[in-house]
Amino acid sequence: MQKDGEETGPFYAFSYWGVLSAAAWVPSGITTIFAVPRIGMSMTMAVSSATSSVLSFMVFWLVFDSKMKDYPCGEGCTYFRAPIYLAACLIGMFGMIFSKNVAGCFGFAKESAKDRAEEKPLLINSNDDEKKGPPANTFGRFVVGMISAILSGTFGATQYGIVTAAKMYEKKKHGCYTNETLCPPVVIEEFHTIGSWMISFGIGAVGMVLFLISIVSLFPAPGKRSYEPAGLPSKTFNWKVLKFAGIAAGSFWALGNFMNTNAVQLGGNAVVMPITLSSSIITSGLVGIFFYGEGGSTASKLIWMFSALFTLAAMIFLDLEKS
Repeated sequence: MQKDGEETGPFYAFSYWGVLSAAAWVPSGITTIFAVPRIGMSMTMAVSSATSSVLSFMVFWLVFDSKMKDYPCGEGCTYFRAPIYLAACLIGMFGMIFSKNVAGCFGFAKESAKDRAEEKPLLINSNDDEKKGPPANTFGRFVVGMISAILSGTFGATQYGIVTAAKMYEKKKHGCYTNETLCPPVVIEEFHTIGSWMISFGIGAVGMVLFLISIVSLFPAPGKRSYEPAGLPSKTFNWKVLKFAGIAAGSFWALGNFMNTNAVQLGGNAVVMPITLSSSIITSGLVGIFFYGEGGSTASKLIWMFSALFTLAAMIFLDLEKS
């Protein structure tokens, strides 16, 4: 492509890295949606964010050999603070998960009648009007929700890890790792967030969704005989509920992904991820506790909030240990 006698980059450069990133993004959204009704929005986002932060740190430290800051402890002696902050992240996450149990251990109520009365269902199923509130919280639902939240964080860390790993790989491959201006135009365009990367990402997202729908359609739908295919009749999409909630959630999820990917490309995984994950914990925690009435009794909520702030601080200090 020529412009005023100068060679410019291609209009579009397909990126299979973008497709791979989308392949992790779609399951991250699905597992988040699966976890929220079971353990609540605040718990889901806190566990997911903490998991994502810890995994990102471990992968870039152990796999990509990112350097960690070391500190002197005497002549010929150095130590790392990163493992301390990593342990603090895990302690804070367990504090959030077992906040009600901790409150009970100190003699406080785990839940109160007022808390239970104020709980609001995250989605109201119009086809099930007899349900006046959210399903009872059983241990099985809690375990499934926690696993889903952890998977959400795992897929999220994979998605943004692919962005950073891809740029690192392609730059080293073309000999421009230390100076991006020396990279071929096609490499620059491949990672153009508003251009080729997002188009490739969209192709991957559509393909992943169609693949998952195809897998689901192989199983019998509720109420059908085992030999009848599930199919996808319009009523299974629960359009009356999702025409607002689904579109709004999907739009914000996609917008957040776009802005976060752009930030990672510009500022790097180490700098951006603590900021975005911190924002996620704070906003989801406030909305979950003060709007949806999550968290149990007042004592349980205070313990959860303290654990969330503790985890937040540990996450920030952990990422600052990358040299």
